[in-house]
Amino acid sequence: MNQTSLDNPGGAADDGHIARIVRLETQMDNVTSALLSLQRAQEAQHQAMMAEFASLRDRIDDVRKETMARIDQSAATTAGRFERLLATTAEQLEHSIDRQDQRIEHQNNRFDQLSNRIDHLSNRIDRLVFWMAGLMITNVVTVVGLILRVAGAI
Repeated sequence: MNQTSLDNPGGAADDGHIARIVRLETQMDNVTSALLSLQRAQEAQHQAMMAEFASLRDRIDDVRKETMARIDQSAATTAGRFERLLATTAEQLEHSIDRQDQRIEHQNNRFDQLSNRIDHLSNRIDRLVFWMAGLMITNVVTVVGLILRVAGAI
């Protein structure tokens, strides 16, 4: 049977089985204590990592809360601005409508004045037409009368 380096670390080939077993047990104890030490280090690192995760989670929650507060504040500010803009726009629109109503009223008054003026001029034209018709009839009768008188009929 070939001896392994674990069985014969010091080159002592003449050691008995009991000595080899003791050496193996000692080496196993060393391995076990090294494993326990590594396991403790691993657990400590795991605990540190979990603490860092908790810290990161807390920081993320803080940032989220701060961000939500900023968003709420920004939304409130924007809503206020929008309401003021809406009120200003409504007021401007109402003033514009009032001005347009005044202009329409003015145009309606002007139209009424022009309509009255047209009616007045139409009445005057009608009187002039009647006057001209009367004048023409008078002239025709006078000319006919003159023609008849000259002709000696009257």
